[in-house]
Formats: sequence, C-alpha cells, structure tokens
Amino acid sequence: MSFAAIHIPEFPVAAWRRNCPELRAHACVVLEGVPPQEKVVSLCERARAAGIEHGMSKVQAEAGSPAHFRARQMEEEKASLALAVEVAERFSPRVEAIASPMNGYAEAHRPSVVLLIDSSGTGTLFGSAENYARRLYSELRASGFPANIGAAPNAEAALMLARSGQKVICADRDSVRGKLARLPTFLLPCEAKTLDVLSRWGIRTLDELAALPETALISRLGQQGRRLQLLARGEADERAYDLARGQAAAQGVVAGERLSVAAAAIHERQYRSHPGAGA
Repeated sequence: MSFAAIHIPEFPVAAWRRNCPELRAHACVVLEGVPPQEKVVSLCERARAAGIEHGMSKVQAEAGSPAHFRARQMEEEKASLALAVEVAERFSPRVEAIASPMNGYAEAHRPSVVLLIDSSGTGTLFGSAENYARRLYSELRASGFPANIGAAPNAEAALMLARSGQKVICADRDSVRGKLARLPTFLLPCEAKTLDVLSRWGIRTLDELAALPETALISRLGQQGRRLQLLARGEADERAYDLARGQAAAQGVVAGERLSVAAAAIHERQYRSHPGAGA
C-alpha cells in the first residue's frame, strides 16, 4: 500500500487569501468570537513575524504591525475544502478528510485541513511516489492552496511527514525511518498526558523514541508505548483500512487527529526551545 497526505496549515487564512489573492503579500488575521471578545484563531506567516499570536485578543493584535483582520467565514472554508478534495480526487478516488471545518477542527490549536489519499495502484498513471507528490503539490498550489505533501508506505507516516512543514517529502520502506527521525513527538497521534511523560524523559524527537528499549517502554506506557514506537520507526500502519468504509470509521480517526493536534498545542513551544530542534 502507499499513501499521500495533504496538510494545509492555517486554513481559515488560506481560504480567505485563496479568494482574495491580492492579500497574499499582506499580513492577514482571522478572528473568532463575539465583539469585544474576539480572539485570533488563524494567521499567516507575515502576521506571525509581526508578533501576532494565536489566542491574542483583537485589541492586542491590532497593537502590533498593521494587518488585515476579518471574522471567520465557515461557509468560505467549507467551499475551499470542497475544492481541495476535488483536486485530491484527481489523483485517487480514495480520499479521506482527517481534519476539516466539518469535523470540529476549530478545537485545534491551529486549524488546518488534513486529507489522506490511498495512492495504491496509481503508479501507471503518475509514475513514482515522488512524481505523484510533486504533481499533487503543483495542482494544489495552482488552485491557491499553500499545501504540504507527505508520501509514505503507510498512512500514519504520510500524515506526520505532511505536517512536518516541508513542501514535499517522500519516503519508501527503506528511507521512512530516516525521514521521520528528526520530527517532533507532538506529531504522534496520542494523548497530551503521554506526550507529557515523553517530555519528562527528555524524548522530543521520533528518533529518540524509536531508540528506547522496547521492554522498558512497554512496562511504563503499556502497549500504547509499543504502538507509538512502531509509528516513530515508520513500521506501523494504523490506517490500513479501506478509506471508503463510511462515516463511523472516519469519525473515529478524526477524533484521534484532533487529540493529537490539541496535544501539540502544549508541546510545540517546548520542542522549539530544545537545542537542535529542526536540525
């Protein structure tokens, strides 16, 4: 099997700027809430560089550098999601929305769209996984989406690679562990309390988790520890199921993804302050 994952970060801002391309060179901030209690829910890199942060009040955000502000538009986000799915379906009929405006991603620290594509059997049409991923990236960019693409032999690895922040990253069975190695543990689909334990142990990257003694890890975290270590090594296939199964199975996966993203909110800053992070 083979999978490709699409990650479109800061989707409220991405949807807005896709419809207003003249704003792509400007700092843009999306707000949520009832005046005067509006909070920053999404922002672009220019706004972040100007000192604006998620969760700031509108008053705090406006005190920084000039930026364009707008209230969140869910219908616009849903329409943009439909287009992103349409682009993905040009590459495979098996597309699953892991995180989207329709499944409560507003609970996430940074609302992003994540799509998972089962790309098995598409080699005759698109060639190598690298070519597949780059064509997918180009199609999404042409449609106005600042997407990141990850491709891997299993779905969880593809999802983590897509969320790594690199535009296009591909791995095969021989290279997947190496490609995952320096990624932060907060990309793992697990509860915040598990990430807390790993953080207390000084484990911040997937290669550090992969290198732990398996017996000791299981004795402290149970079978969940073994499952996460397999994911860190790129060996597990948590989503090796038919993507056409239906809403019940899909909603279960979505809940896990929301949990992972929420946990990331707690641990991302710790990782960024860790010497060698992202090296």
